[in-house]
Amino acid sequence: MILYTILLLSLLATLSILTTTMRNRISPTPTSYKVKKNLLKLLEEESPHKIVDLGAGWGTLVFPIAKQHPEATVVGYENSLIPFLFMKIRQMVSKTPNLMIERRNFYKENLSSYDIVICYLFPLGMKKLKDKFTHELKNGTSIYTHTFSIPGWTPTQKWKVKDLYRSTIFQYKISKQEKVND
Repeated sequence: MILYTILLLSLLATLSILTTTMRNRISPTPTSYKVKKNLLKLLEEESPHKIVDLGAGWGTLVFPIAKQHPEATVVGYENSLIPFLFMKIRQMVSKTPNLMIERRNFYKENLSSYDIVICYLFPLGMKKLKDKFTHELKNGTSIYTHTFSIPGWTPTQKWKVKDLYRSTIFQYKISKQEKVND
C-alpha cells in the first residue's frame, strides 16, 4: 500500500511538472553551480532593497541570494506546483525570513519596485519580458540573466562562466536612454 501511494504521488508530481513545462515551454531547470557561484560574486557589489527571481524553479538562486542579502526583501516567483512546494518546504527549514516564495505568473506581476531582477528563461520568455522591463522597471534597476540574453538589448556587462555549457551571465541596467529607444 505504501509503495502504491509513493508511485501514485510520483506519477502525479511528474504529470504536474510536464503540464506546466508544456504551458511555459520550459521546464524548471536548476542553475549550474558555477553560474550560481559567479552570479553571487557579482551580486556582492550590489546594495538592493528588493530583488526578484523570475521563474525561481527549485530555489537554486533565490535561497543563496536571500542569505547573501539579509537586509533586502527577496521574492521568488514560480508557477510550477512541485518546484513551488519544494521551495516552500525548504523555506520551513532554512533561515531566510527575508524570502517570499510566490506561486504566480510573473508576466502579470508589477515589477516596478525591484532594484534587481534575476532570470534564467528561454529566448521567447526573454523576448516577452523585454517590453515589461521597458515599461515597468525604474531607472537604475539591474537585470541579471544567464545563458539567454534579452533580444535587441546590449548588455552593460557580460561574463563567460567556465562551466560545461560555457554559459554567459548578462547584466543590463535600465536607463532613460533605453526607455526612450525601446
